[in-house]
Amino acid sequence: MTDGIQFKGWITFDDTVRVERILFPKGGSVSHKIVMAFGIAAIATIILSTGVPWSAKALTLIMTAVIVGGTWWYMQRASHNFQVKEYKKATATDRYGALSQEGIEFISANTKSELKWDFFSIVEESENLIVLAKDTYYVAFAPYMFKSGDDWEKCKKVITEKKSLIQPAPRPA
Repeated sequence: MTDGIQFKGWITFDDTVRVERILFPKGGSVSHKIVMAFGIAAIATIILSTGVPWSAKALTLIMTAVIVGGTWWYMQRASHNFQVKEYKKATATDRYGALSQEGIEFISANTKSELKWDFFSIVEESENLIVLAKDTYYVAFAPYMFKSGDDWEKCKKVITEKKSLIQPAPRPA
């Protein structure tokens, strides 16, 4: 391995979620929220227009809200659990490397690769996370990937120094 600031491992799943929020901010689709609001309003209108007692209407509305809310919650939870499982599979191999003045070297079981600083087009820093990206490919570093706090500070310093080599590009859609 080349001399440089050594790191080991991958960022955590939670940090991966932070990276994706930084690189691919979602404004959220307004159309599905409007459709959902109209759907709920339609169900409520139908239930309230029936000729049954108010207590039955209230119970039906509550049950509908629990079913719709529970289904949404379950789908979110299942999606999150699947993403965590897939992330753990993808990062099951050991990985280590080093940051140097030339670039970043990665070594894993059967692979050795190096990325030069000018490969990247995006640099983002947030609390305890640095992201280097090009299009939808990214590399992220966090303090726990380094042997010491000094190494983490050196990493931040090298990346700050190399920002001038990184040509800004439009964000991926």
